[in-house]
Amino acid sequence: MSNREYVNEDFFQILGHISVFFATLDFLVTLLMMRLIDYEKTKHKSPINEKTTLKQKFRILRDLSDDKVFDVDILTKFREFLDEAIEISEKRNRYIHDQWLFSPELIKSGKIGRLTLTQIAEGTINPKGEKLTIEELKEFLNEIGSLQKRVNELFDKLPQSNQLKNAKFLKRFIDE
Repeated sequence: MSNREYVNEDFFQILGHISVFFATLDFLVTLLMMRLIDYEKTKHKSPINEKTTLKQKFRILRDLSDDKVFDVDILTKFREFLDEAIEISEKRNRYIHDQWLFSPELIKSGKIGRLTLTQIAEGTINPKGEKLTIEELKEFLNEIGSLQKRVNELFDKLPQSNQLKNAKFLKRFIDE
């Protein structure tokens, strides 16, 4: 921990980065699915839509039979870190949906309070709290970044010809 005094904006920045990194991970998983899944062989033309959460995408990839993909090895490699991906996803959801305590005393020292409220009985709330350092938040950001990199490496191994229409859309969208 450095001797520097932190301010709220330091935490806003790292929490914003976590949110954007996670959204990028979600996007990369979507791209992977677009190239990996042979939609002609699935029950539905596309098992995902704009409301499909990352957790649901993970479930689809976990439950997908090998005969429904263009490359079984890629699916197998993805499944090797799927449990870690789910754990990171659940942790991120807690970070987004829990409540943050921006206490001036904590913030100055590079810490922030995170409060989780759970219902233990009808009308009874059980608050739990933990203090996180800015370094711990940065470590989590790095975990998400590492996961992004692994998903992207798998995506890059798949030929662009898979779901060519989708690949062309993305190219046009980026180039416009």
